[in-house]
Amino acid sequence: MAGCLIGTIGQRNAAVGTADHGKAQRWPGGYEQWLEDRTTSGTRGSVASSTVPGKRPKAAERPSTGRSHSTVRHELKAAEKDMTRLEKARERLDRELVEAGTDHVQLASVGEAIAVNDAAVAACEERWLELSEELENR
Repeated sequence: MAGCLIGTIGQRNAAVGTADHGKAQRWPGGYEQWLEDRTTSGTRGSVASSTVPGKRPKAAERPSTGRSHSTVRHELKAAEKDMTRLEKARERLDRELVEAGTDHVQLASVGEAIAVNDAAVAACEERWLELSEELENR
């Protein structure tokens, strides 16, 4: 036998690989890529005929599998938690600003901390927007 295609389907994803000459290997790009490689190269779709042993395709050559819905959702929740944490830190810094009164050294220190916090909030909001858009496009 020149090789065989092995497919497994889980609750949320599918994995495709090949077995050839006693070796099993995951097929980058799944079934569609295996089928395309088989038809374009005229091979029987075996691991040995498509890749050099011990050498993985470069990232640019591998098809992007994307991230799962649950992974993006998890990262979105983490971004929301980070935003809540940063908002609480800003409230604390606002109280410190009031407490500083006319002490210019402490005002400068708190002002710098506020600027750093505001930059972190902006980055976190940008990340949240990117993740939300990615989640919508699924």
